[in-house]
Amino acid sequence: MTGRGFSFLEIPRSYYGLLSADSLIHCGCSPQLATDVLEALLEEGLSTSCGVVDLNITLQQIDSLQMAERSRAEFEDKRGLVGRAVLESRYANLVGLLGSSLSTERYLQIVRNRILVDVQGRDVLYQIFTCSVLQRRPGEEAPFLEFIQRVCHGCDKDDGACPTEPVKAGCGGFGIRNFLTLFLSIEISTAITQITASSERGDSRGERHARDKVGLLTRQMNQSNPILNEISDAMDREGRATDGLLTLSLHNDQQRRLLEREAESARERKRDATGRLQSLSDDFARQMQELEAGFSGAPSSAVG
Repeated sequence: MTGRGFSFLEIPRSYYGLLSADSLIHCGCSPQLATDVLEALLEEGLSTSCGVVDLNITLQQIDSLQMAERSRAEFEDKRGLVGRAVLESRYANLVGLLGSSLSTERYLQIVRNRILVDVQGRDVLYQIFTCSVLQRRPGEEAPFLEFIQRVCHGCDKDDGACPTEPVKAGCGGFGIRNFLTLFLSIEISTAITQITASSERGDSRGERHARDKVGLLTRQMNQSNPILNEISDAMDREGRATDGLLTLSLHNDQQRRLLEREAESARERKRDATGRLQSLSDDFARQMQELEAGFSGAPSSAVG
């Protein structure tokens, strides 16, 4: 017994969302305005160079940004769009999973407490992980603990009551999305640290290389998430069809055939999505190898 509590895994903010020029352009900003907004936020200390926006930023602070003359008129015209895009960027990846089902404050609570989220159908899974426990020496393998909370559809009221239906065992899934997303987020966080370190020592080439890694990993995460959603949804469909078969009357042949076709269709969709995810991962692995090879093979531009 050490007398100390648990230390929990620090999930990088990139897991929850980053603000990028692309996200601002998607909301209706011109490329020039998007660039100037990012620069103004950075100058005011409201965002990092990689787009991690201050959790406590306010709409008033965004409205008060000092924009370059070239973008001032457009900023005045699109102030509302910019404000919403900047605020939502703090948890944009969660919105992609849960939509408008949670309030802004609930989304921010998830980010502040470094909670991982997954969904299956209309059920939600929350996960947090401790750092290694019972570790004799740094660097040695050691176990960790996972704490989960399942919020089943019909049991998502503030009082936690489930008035309409019984709790479904395993609702919310098993965090399938988080295996890849968490790995990529940690890699992005490492690259962000490399950006800062390279900048501090005047290594412009190293800084560019780290920024390229952040961009590549972010694109992989963004392209992987929809496929992971397909896999999770297919697993949910397969599970519901299988559950239906288990409870079906032996004499209801027509319904049995329908459920068997539904289960097989879900399995086929899952296999197809899994294959596409593997191909995507292979493609990005190749791009990362080429990026690293290009960096290793060129002369350094570090100062000093």
